[in-house]
Amino acid sequence: MSGINIYSIVMTALMVIFGFLCSYIRTKTNLINKAGDFINKAEEDYKDVSKAGSEKFNFVVVALHNALPAPMKLFFTE
Repeated sequence: MSGINIYSIVMTALMVIFGFLCSYIRTKTNLINKAGDFINKAEEDYKDVSKAGSEKFNFVVVALHNALPAPMKLFFTE
């Protein structure tokens, strides 16, 4: 193999890895923001209910699971 072929293979692999890394960071940031929104919504919805900690938690977990992209749902269960 010539140096140009090895260089092009390495550059392609690096671009693919960089693309996955960008996608991961964007998805993680969106999920963190959504988690905060869901927590605030759960606090607002259940503010009149006493001892509703498990209900709030379940609401946030289900909402976050529904917000996951389809491929990630295979790895993360509720």
